[in-house]
Amino acid sequence: MKKHNFLFVFTCLLVLATGLSFGMFGNNSITHQVFAKTANKEKAKKLYDTAVKEFSSGSETKAVAYWKKSAKLGSALAESQVASQYLNGMGVKKDYQKALYWAKRAYKHGENSGMTANTLGTVYLNGSKNVKKNYKKALTYFKKGISEDYMKSYGQLAYMYLHGYGVKANTVTAVKWYTKAANKGDITSKYYWGQIYEKGKGTNQNYSEAMIWYKKCAANDDDVSAPGVIESMSAIANLYANGLGVTKDYQQAEQWYQKAFNASQKEVALLKQNS
Repeated sequence: MKKHNFLFVFTCLLVLATGLSFGMFGNNSITHQVFAKTANKEKAKKLYDTAVKEFSSGSETKAVAYWKKSAKLGSALAESQVASQYLNGMGVKKDYQKALYWAKRAYKHGENSGMTANTLGTVYLNGSKNVKKNYKKALTYFKKGISEDYMKSYGQLAYMYLHGYGVKANTVTAVKWYTKAANKGDITSKYYWGQIYEKGKGTNQNYSEAMIWYKKCAANDDDVSAPGVIESMSAIANLYANGLGVTKDYQQAEQWYQKAFNASQKEVALLKQNS
């Protein structure tokens, strides 16, 4: 009995060892693929982090180059960021077709979906010579962005309701979404809030409130490329020049006109740098 038990155990061990050898060494291609995928993932993360550092230091062109390398190694976050850069013309020349390409890739991977959905919505809302406008798709993506609590999508949806793009124009609804966007810190929505109060659209005309919102937007003078910043500076100058909501003050008006001019010059320089 003992002899039979020994032979049985020995046979089992032999079979197990044979199986392990096939598992460990018999499929080297799969093992290599796993290691390669892990290595690419780590490299992609390092490239992404380097891009963030370059972007923070003001080297937008270098940042985009690193994000692209990271994206090509499979980083969905990098894909989303590259799409955003092409959308806004930061570090690269503005290109909606390329923004659409990278955003679709990122959206498919499900990473950073709020930002990516907003990029897709903006591309379809504005359109370009290479991308046809599609308000229905824009609306769908902005709603997706809102479901992910991405603040810019609130403002974009408000814009669609304000102008009746793909929906029936409704200023009251637009005001509701602009309020949410502005309260979340969206720069452009602060400008439109100023416009709403200045023109009295969907609410009572109130120049003093308009001035407050314009100044909140204009305070972001470190980001002159953000839609509404330069426009807010000009609007403030106009209110001072005409004494609307404030005491007429030509000196203040001149200062704000100068700020708007300086900011526009800075924006032109940035556009040339990225062209």
